[in-house]
Amino acid sequence: MNKILKTSWFLIFLVFMSFVFDANTSICLNKKYLHKLRAICRKDNGFVTNNDKSGELENVPEKAAIIINQIVDSIKKNSSNLGYSILGGVYKIKMTPLISIYIAKIYEGDGPFYYIVAYDAGTGMATNNPPSLYGNYMENNEGDFQPEARLLTSPLISFEDINSDGKDEIKIKERVHDGTTYNAEIDHYYDIGDRMNLFQILSVESISINASDRNCKTYRILSKSTLFDTIKCENDKPQSIGRVFLQINTHSKIISKQVEDNLYGSYLISNLGEDSLLIR
Repeated sequence: MNKILKTSWFLIFLVFMSFVFDANTSICLNKKYLHKLRAICRKDNGFVTNNDKSGELENVPEKAAIIINQIVDSIKKNSSNLGYSILGGVYKIKMTPLISIYIAKIYEGDGPFYYIVAYDAGTGMATNNPPSLYGNYMENNEGDFQPEARLLTSPLISFEDINSDGKDEIKIKERVHDGTTYNAEIDHYYDIGDRMNLFQILSVESISINASDRNCKTYRILSKSTLFDTIKCENDKPQSIGRVFLQINTHSKIISKQVEDNLYGSYLISNLGEDSLLIR
């Protein structure tokens, strides 16, 4: 009987010590990131790709700050070139009274990436594995491109209910580039899931420069699960080339397509052709 009691007390002691170890580990992790991370709150409730740091400064909530600092530390650990500042700035964008989106500009490899962290002030939860967008081609308001080749307009982040489910998705613009063959704006749409994790449910090539005639641009406007496509050449009026009907959810897909101009019918989804669907 005494042997059984001793064994039971030993097991209880082990369980208790495991809780203590977890708590101490958490405390140590938090102590590592006790320095305050500050976010810029712009009047336009957005973020920029240039050096404009105007706006009020606020402390980044602890959980979101830990996530951002862990990304920075991981890059430092794996980088052979630490001769520059890794963290280029953090922006806070209000989505709802409780939910904020933090955009962290972090340098790694051959250019900056913009990491997206959602934070809920009601629960204290933040995105554990933030998605990111490559920012090299949108730096300094697309300063490396001629004015006529610049595609992005403000705001770079906004919120829209694109699938009529009563909840806004996060929309973020990205500039993509591949020599003279491909230049476009991609609009990424993210849904906020459980525990503030972000899931991309759709990406749309909203503007693209035609490789065969660089005086022409293709525009795709998303409205009520439908893409309305037009082409606009330098001195001509916009011309409709068709529509694409979508089902938008965690498994977004194309329902049907309606081509109105056979010459540009292959551009309905992307200027790269029908094989390059941007539905995630």
